[in-house]
Amino acid sequence: MDINQVPTHSDRIKLADIDPYLLSIEGPANDETSAYVVIKVANTDDHRRRDEILRQKEVRYLNRADEALVFAEIEKPTESEKAEIAVYLALHEAGNLSSGALALFPTLPVRKMQYDEFLELWRSIPLDISHAIYMAVLAVNRAWATERLGQRAQLRRLR
Repeated sequence: MDINQVPTHSDRIKLADIDPYLLSIEGPANDETSAYVVIKVANTDDHRRRDEILRQKEVRYLNRADEALVFAEIEKPTESEKAEIAVYLALHEAGNLSSGALALFPTLPVRKMQYDEFLELWRSIPLDISHAIYMAVLAVNRAWATERLGQRAQLRRLR
């Protein structure tokens, strides 16, 4: 098999195709005005970076007097944190998404943005839109959906 034949990006994925609520806001689908995203197909390095960032962390609580360990707990990443890093690593293009006259994402692909700058922007997006973008990321990179869905087959591929 020639690995150069494996796609590196999805086709345009219309957000209204993912979320019927967005379709009701946007109106009939139109290639020129419909909000869409193009998602990078994750490679092995993307998986490694995602896993490294989302690794469970041990939090230790110490007694101030003698620095003795009182207890420790494992801190797991939240669904929101998983969504943020997945979108950061995979959102390649976002079309017809704006805030007033400004493009929603001033730098594309978003992985070229500083992570903190991305998070500030991402966390300001209405939940319906951010959820649709995340669902597009998971549809293209189904391996990232396994913890969320339990099985890869439960998520429809949108490429």
